[in-house]
Amino acid sequence: ENDSLSGIAVHPVTGMPEPFHYRNKAQLPFYDYNGEATFGLFRSGTHELIPVNHCPVESREANIALGIVRDWARQFRIPIYDELTHSGLLRHVAVRKSVFTKETMVVLVTTSRDIPHIADLLRALKTGLSGLRSVQINLNTADTNTILGDENILAWGENYITERLGKWRFRVYPNTFFQVNTVQMLKMLERLKTELLLNSEDRVFDLYCGVGAIALSVAEQVREVIGIESNAEAIAAAEENARDNRLSNLQFICGDAADAMATQLAAGHAPDVVIADPPRKGLPESLIEQIATVNPRSVAYFSCNPKTLVRDLAIFRQNGYAATDIFPFDMFPQTYHVECLTVLQKSK
Repeated sequence: ENDSLSGIAVHPVTGMPEPFHYRNKAQLPFYDYNGEATFGLFRSGTHELIPVNHCPVESREANIALGIVRDWARQFRIPIYDELTHSGLLRHVAVRKSVFTKETMVVLVTTSRDIPHIADLLRALKTGLSGLRSVQINLNTADTNTILGDENILAWGENYITERLGKWRFRVYPNTFFQVNTVQMLKMLERLKTELLLNSEDRVFDLYCGVGAIALSVAEQVREVIGIESNAEAIAAAEENARDNRLSNLQFICGDAADAMATQLAAGHAPDVVIADPPRKGLPESLIEQIATVNPRSVAYFSCNPKTLVRDLAIFRQNGYAATDIFPFDMFPQTYHVECLTVLQKSK
């Protein structure tokens, strides 16, 4: 019940037929529990770890891989990292699973590149996991809560796995940001293309483009897509994905969204459509004003935070853009989180 939503149709939530084992990425900490290596989850709002043997929202492959690593660590007495003393070897285990190509990556987050009995672990993973394509060591020696470090060392296989969204293929590395629910992401992209009514003369700006999932999905329908993202690694992956899919009408720019937009406008590259997929904090008010100033026909806004979505829709309305529909998607079943796609049009 909010004035910012008056006149907007909020559609029923698009759910999942199978709302379990949907996450394509698991990242769980290991710790010493009564003298044994154990993985777990943090109790909500605390730094207290709760041991788990199986997580029903993680992929089946992730649950299997975590169990294999736990059993290996126990058998060979692998030193588990202690964040109080900053000693030990094994910090986290990350597992990435591609839903549509059935490939799996296992990443050990450690404080050293030298892993004792690594051959035994590789043997167990290859035996226990179908579709295993990559095993990597992620080196993290920092005194930090950040899970992944910057350096990845290939232990076995390829240094990436491949995911497919529709006809497009994407490389996923240990540090790559990719929506954790591949099935729902594909539904959101299909809805986006239905609502935007793109044409072959359109120039599209894709703000906060990440590895290019949205940009690639609309590229065939339009003249040009310009993706803007502040993370250099994501931009490199987006360029690689465009090359792999043989798409030549994509340009990716590493930088602040407002600055990169200003540069493009100065070069005479005004967008017909703007797509934005910002983090939870939403869009800066100055960026919304800048988008409105360049007068695109439509704006598509992906939001993972209803509070900032409502706030930003009010600012868009003040700047001459009105939303007619909000499409919610249950991206994270078994949680209260919801992802929304809103399409705004220039007010008449």
